[in-house]
Amino acid sequence: RPQLQKITRHLSSVMFGVYLIHVFVLRFVKDPSISFIPGLRNIPERYSLSPLDPPALVTIPVLTVIVFLISWAIIALLKKIPYLRALT
Repeated sequence: RPQLQKITRHLSSVMFGVYLIHVFVLRFVKDPSISFIPGLRNIPERYSLSPLDPPALVTIPVLTVIVFLISWAIIALLKKIPYLRALT
């Protein structure tokens, strides 16, 4: 039980920062020149689906977890810097 409270406190302390930065991370992940998720490449250029694209049932949860983890890592690192801690 104390471990769950510790995790909950940590997540609540970084969640606003994650909310603010997730849009930039999402754009980074979806950028066709650097995207590492095949189904997300070239989305801005085309709006039709290809049979080779992975199913949305898999792509959306995977993308959600990846964006959350990257956003969380960035904010957790920013909280370690004394002068930036006040901003996060």
